[in-house]
Amino acid sequence: MDDEAVSDAIAACRLLFGQAVMEIVAENKPVTREAITEKIHRMFTGIEPEPVMRLAISLLENSAS
Repeated sequence: MDDEAVSDAIAACRLLFGQAVMEIVAENKPVTREAITEKIHRMFTGIEPEPVMRLAISLLENSAS
């Protein structure tokens, strides 16, 4: 995958993860792995949430350091 495609994929994962978290917070529910997984499944049927979550969490950890 070229650099631009990788950057686009990372941006999409960030947006998807962020959207899921914001919707959960707006519903005044706890932000859990299960809640995020459920949101991602509802937003995009057929997408496995685990790779999105792993990448998003990795990006969050790297940006915090």
